[in-house]
Amino acid sequence: MRVAICGYPGSGKSTVFKALAPGAGSGSIGSIKVPDPRVDRLARIYRPRKVIYAEITFVDLESGTGPRAEVFSSRVVQGMRNADLLVHVVRAFDSPYL
Repeated sequence: MRVAICGYPGSGKSTVFKALAPGAGSGSIGSIKVPDPRVDRLARIYRPRKVIYAEITFVDLESGTGPRAEVFSSRVVQGMRNADLLVHVVRAFDSPYL
């Protein structure tokens, strides 16, 4: 599953991204494996050669900064199109940008 994190500049998108995909480092794409005890149980019963867990890929859609930032640039819209799920981060604090 591919999850795109979008929102206004300075709303906290990167903070949410870092919390959800801590191993991503400084990149804008991070993946995590989703452990599932049902998969573990089936693997113990059937003993497959390989066990594959579900994986979630988070994408931090970078918008510009400053008062004239293009929130919906073509790159951001394309990132939204490629996602299975959109997470819209809404700021709950005053921002000097908007």
